[in-house]
Amino acid sequence: INNDTSDNVVNNSDKSSNYSITLEKKLPGVIVVGVKKCGTGAMIEMLKMHPMVAGQIYDKVEVFFFAHDELYAKGLDYYKDKMPLAKPDQIIVTKTPGMIDIPGNTTFIKRLRQAIPDIKLLMVVKNPIDRVISDVIHEFTEGAHKGEPMPPIDDVIMHRAGDISAYRFSDISEAVLYMSDYALQYQMLTAVFPRKNIFVVNGEMIVQNPLDEIRKVETFLGLPPFFREQHFISRDEKGKFPCFKLGWKTNCMEGDKGREHPTLQNKTYDFLEKHFNPGLEKFEQETGVKFVM
Repeated sequence: INNDTSDNVVNNSDKSSNYSITLEKKLPGVIVVGVKKCGTGAMIEMLKMHPMVAGQIYDKVEVFFFAHDELYAKGLDYYKDKMPLAKPDQIIVTKTPGMIDIPGNTTFIKRLRQAIPDIKLLMVVKNPIDRVISDVIHEFTEGAHKGEPMPPIDDVIMHRAGDISAYRFSDISEAVLYMSDYALQYQMLTAVFPRKNIFVVNGEMIVQNPLDEIRKVETFLGLPPFFREQHFISRDEKGKFPCFKLGWKTNCMEGDKGREHPTLQNKTYDFLEKHFNPGLEKFEQETGVKFVM
């Protein structure tokens, strides 16, 4: 099955039938709103295996719109045109960055609610300390500071490395701490959307038990059961996403996915643990998702 179709019509024929399926552009039915470095890309790649889900190829799955004023001003048709072609019975999944990137600011979420009131939202999360480490490494390998020498990670997190710029924040340390504040982000989403429209995906389970986690998402989206054990191939490397297998095609997440993490100094780890624990307790009460650090 290939959900990244570029033709307008799919022709299928055998000895007894000859028919065509018209593909169409439409607004997404489900959006992954975050969280950065928690497995959002893997989540979408998994969902795209389902025959009733369509999504863009990996390099085009992020569609900037609601959180960017200039693009938002182009109107909803511009956004729809960025979606893949889909069969009439398929839902489209996409990732729209920036929705929860400003602490307490629900402007972009409200834009989404106004445009697509019934949209389903997926919020992917993982151990917040691991997410911080992944985020810092990403910024110096693939992000805004690519090519720059990365200071010791403890100095970056503890703001001892001088001022290091971060989009919409005064410093990278402030940015990476906020992006692991899942309780605040969930509060922002539920301030605009009903809870029944939001599902929290445990990104660690995408690695450890992908079948169980994707079946929960399947149920949330109202999709018919599809996923089986044979769709996932575990990898020997610790922390790596499984490979996704559909028919003859196998897709493995590479690049900066599942990079090896440096060990934090005890003082840094203790600081992060104390910083995140109150929010994690609240997040568990709200969503049932628990992380043990």
